[in-house]
Formats: sequence, C-alpha cells, structure tokens
Amino acid sequence: MKDNSSIFDLLYFVIYPAAIIYGMLNIEFNQNLLIFPITYIIIGIMNIHIFEILGNLLSMERYRIGATILSIPIVNSGVVYSIGYILEGEKGLIKMVIYTLGDLIVIPYSQLIASKYSINSSKTTDLSSILISPINLAITIGTLIFLLNIQIPEFIIQILSKLSSMITPLVMIGLGSSINTEGLLSKTTVSLIILRTAIASVVSLLIAILSSLSYSDTILLMAASISSLGFVGTVIARQIGLDYRFSAALVFISIIILFPILFIINILW
Repeated sequence: MKDNSSIFDLLYFVIYPAAIIYGMLNIEFNQNLLIFPITYIIIGIMNIHIFEILGNLLSMERYRIGATILSIPIVNSGVVYSIGYILEGEKGLIKMVIYTLGDLIVIPYSQLIASKYSINSSKTTDLSSILISPINLAITIGTLIFLLNIQIPEFIIQILSKLSSMITPLVMIGLGSSINTEGLLSKTTVSLIILRTAIASVVSLLIAILSSLSYSDTILLMAASISSLGFVGTVIARQIGLDYRFSAALVFISIIILFPILFIINILW
C-alpha cells in the first residue's frame, strides 16, 4: 500500500503537537490522583525494557524491536479520555487526563531507547535531539503553560482545538495506509498485545491495591492502562527509521482486543 508520507508529516509536525498543548490547557490537577500518571510511567518503563529483552531473545529484526518498544508503552489518549467520561462523567475525564500526564516521561524515554534500533544510522537519536522533536517540544511547552498558569489568547486556543479535532480522521487514513493486511493477525503481533495487556492489568491492579484506591478508581486505572495503543508511536517510528507498518499492526490489534475488554469493564463497573 502506498506510503502516505504527507499525512505522517502533518501528524508529527503539526497535529500531535497542537493536540498535546491543547490538552495541557484543560488539565485540572488533583494531587490526590498523582498515582494515575505514576502508574502510567511505571508500566511504560517496565514494558519498554521487558519488550526490548523479549525482542532480542526472540531474535526479532532490530527495526521491529524498536517499533515495538516505541508503540507498546504509549496509550491512545483519546480512547482513555472517552473511557473515563463514559464510566464517571467529568470526574472520570479529569482523572484520565491526569493519567496521560505520564506521556511527559513515557514518550521521550521510549523514543530514546527505540532509536538505538533504527535501520538508518542517521536516524539514531540522542537525548538532545529527542527533546527538541516537535512532539516533545509540545509536551515541554504545554507543561510550562500549565505550571506557570500562562493565559493563552482565545484565538490560539481555537486554532489548537481545530487542529486537535483533525487527529481521528488523519489517524484512520494513516493507519489504513500503513497496515499490511498480509500477516496482520500474525502470532507475533497478537502475542505481543496480549502480553502487554496482561502486564498492564496486573501492575495497575497491584498499584491500586497498594495505594488503597477506591473500587471505581481501581477500575478507571486498569481501564486506562490496558487501553488501545496510541498512533503517535507509529508516527514517531516512521520518523526515526523503524518498522512503522509493524507498529501500525500492533495499534490495530490493540483496538480489536479493546472491545471485549471494555465489555468486561462495563460489567465490573
């Protein structure tokens, strides 16, 4: 299938950065819920190193190991927000937005580790180049705006909002243009997603128990942790010379697996 590079570039350089900054403008932080982003970071870092070790043990191609490392830890923020709102309304939405603050650590760190596996040596990145990438610059800017309580002009907020609304259609097009249907439901892709889901479920449950979270917050935390993968990992994978088609397949499988999981979560709720 044709490589639609213009869509990937638009997502990488414009849409995702705009959406990240816009999301940071709408955060209502509650220190009591600090366990949510901490859980995301713990699970993300664990998955990065578990799947790196696993990929090497299974002798996977290097560019697929990198794609896996970059894709597995990052959740789909839009799906996470939707789950929170459906289960607990505005309160659930706020908790899920706070959960995705973990992207401040998870995205740059996964990119740093994954870049070692690029098939193009010129794409291999160090920490400084990662920090100045469009997505991570947006994370930094959004964080500063949030921490310093900087007031943004309304017209800029509207522009960021409009750009953010373009994520879903562009991701659908990008995902469709990236997936190789032959071998999509391979044993490898399905096994990786099942393992990722199992790790996220167990770790988030243990953290919830140790933190004495309420039943509802425990369900929310687990739902966020096992949500579908974010396409942002696929976009970054393409930019740094990894197997982004394999990454897209992982994202697609995670979406399929999410439906029965949501059914179970709805019953538990």
